[in-house]
Amino acid sequence: MVGQVAMLADEAPNEKRNVIFAANALVLHFAGSLGALLAVLPDIFRGYGVDEFSSYRLLFLIGSVTSFFYLVVLSFYRENPRTKKISGPGRVEQRFNVGSIIPQKSKRFVAKMALLGAFDSFGSSLHSSLLAYWFFVVYGASLSDIGPLFAISNVIGSLTLIFGAKLADRIGNVNATVITHLPAPLLLMLMPFAPDFHTAAIIQVLRQAISRMDNPIKQSYMMAVVPREERARARGFTTVFQRFSGSFSPSVAAYMMSAVSTSLPFYLGGAIQFTHDILYYFTFRDLKPPEELSEPVVELGADRRKS
Repeated sequence: MVGQVAMLADEAPNEKRNVIFAANALVLHFAGSLGALLAVLPDIFRGYGVDEFSSYRLLFLIGSVTSFFYLVVLSFYRENPRTKKISGPGRVEQRFNVGSIIPQKSKRFVAKMALLGAFDSFGSSLHSSLLAYWFFVVYGASLSDIGPLFAISNVIGSLTLIFGAKLADRIGNVNATVITHLPAPLLLMLMPFAPDFHTAAIIQVLRQAISRMDNPIKQSYMMAVVPREERARARGFTTVFQRFSGSFSPSVAAYMMSAVSTSLPFYLGGAIQFTHDILYYFTFRDLKPPEELSEPVVELGADRRKS
């Protein structure tokens, strides 16, 4: 996915980049909705006499086959010759070293993005990692209840992505990112107060519809600000920080649920995400992507001057 985002940015014109990233996310989320629906397959398999262990093995097998299909499709991609770096006599070839992993021209921007992303990832993973389990423990929901719920949440959330992109074109990427995401952590903190599964499910669907809008806008913004040759590294660097930070959350959330309260991960996660949105706005509000500038400027890492 890291290289895919960079390749998409290379092919997308500035004025259409937000919508293109939103459309890409729309397709991915619809596919995710289909995957969530497949969570009911073990129940269906057991209805045909398959034992419980084998029914889950079949589900994982289907997931493996679809992942392989993704690799096959990606192998047919051919990079646009205009976006390739062509070696020549005047070009200095860079040798691999540890420093080359970190984007140099945009390192301050990428570092801020990575740290904020790690903070947000830790907060969001506190609830998302154990959300299905929480529905099961608190409301006794089954896979047949939870699978369709996540599928509906993904579909509703997908339908709002284009709206988020259009809003970013109107009011700016940073403003749209914050405005579309701020209500989501507040809804998250309301979920533990739901009296039954259906009420909690409605809040989850509403929260998902709002919380997904900022993802493609953020990706589009980073790809616009970072120089072309550093896009893949920037995306990879920030993703590593997000994944590393999010990997601790399930253990922390599980401890909170067992030792303190099943609601605590929702309160803490919501507070962290809300704080992230405020910090994100004040960190990047003055750094505009090319299409939001009144006059063309050179890329990040160079002196800002008129073209």
